Amino acid sequence: MAEILDTFERHWHKGNKWMLHLVTKSHSVVQYLEILSRMNQMVQVEMTLICLDEDMRRQYERYAPSIGKRLRVIQKLAQAGVFVRIMAMPLVCDEEEALELRRVAFDHGAKAFKHKGLNYFDKEDLLNGVVERKKRRKDFIDMNLLVESGETVDGQTRKILMPIPRWKGFELREMPILRSGYSALNEVDWGHLI
Repeated sequence: MAEILDTFERHWHKGNKWMLHLVTKSHSVVQYLEILSRMNQMVQVEMTLICLDEDMRRQYERYAPSIGKRLRVIQKLAQAGVFVRIMAMPLVCDEEEALELRRVAFDHGAKAFKHKGLNYFDKEDLLNGVVERKKRRKDFIDMNLLVESGETVDGQTRKILMPIPRWKGFELREMPILRSGYSALNEVDWGHLI
């Protein structure tokens, strides 16, 4: 991990401005706290939290760290100046519980919240130990829950040079301006992201 982070950092300083997203459930990411803090202009840590109910967490994520342990990691990262996004994927709670999950995470220093409903499997089946794939269902996305996670900004758009399908060249297209959290980190022009 340290070598990967070092590679991204070297490329960033050479002008290759790519935002690095680390998606994890693990508390071991704090082993790299000093490096992540130094790289806080170029890295976002995305911590997965699917609910606040520890019993439900044990049923869905038996081998993942506890919710409390992950919240402490979020707090340590935030205190070190690292941007933390909550990845509530799959979200296994209702909107009210999801708002509480977001509130608790933000109280621990998270700056962004992204979610996606449970898909492919039935929630009740999984809780009862039945792992049977169901026909694909539509994802649950609540725009009121999203914060700095790729949601559009008041319908604003910008003309961006985009590839034509099947790589037949490029064309200027109106693209939505998105809240990505990148602008909270640095002054890099991220194109249609803010």
